[in-house]
Amino acid sequence: MPVIEALGLDKASVGAWIAVCIVLGKLSKTGHLNKWVAPTLAIALGLADTFFTEAHYKLYGLDTMSPFSRMFAQLLGSCLLSGGTYVAVLAKGDSQEKAFG
Repeated sequence: MPVIEALGLDKASVGAWIAVCIVLGKLSKTGHLNKWVAPTLAIALGLADTFFTEAHYKLYGLDTMSPFSRMFAQLLGSCLLSGGTYVAVLAKGDSQEKAFG
């Protein structure tokens, strides 16, 4: 994981998160996962990245953030919020047209 090493992040935390995402993906693909898990997770992570940026990344061992890295993390958070909201509208049973607003 070259990027993880370059940033000096905790490999165990990142590796555990990768494993969780793989398991959730497999469960979702087989229909054994509630349809609300994906949007809930995306919205929760989006909120963490957008509003609690430094605290969220400290969980992965990143103690300091430059203004650019903070902005990039918040951009990622806003993408997760909008994507999670879109998937939540679909999970509710509404159309793609309604999900796009």
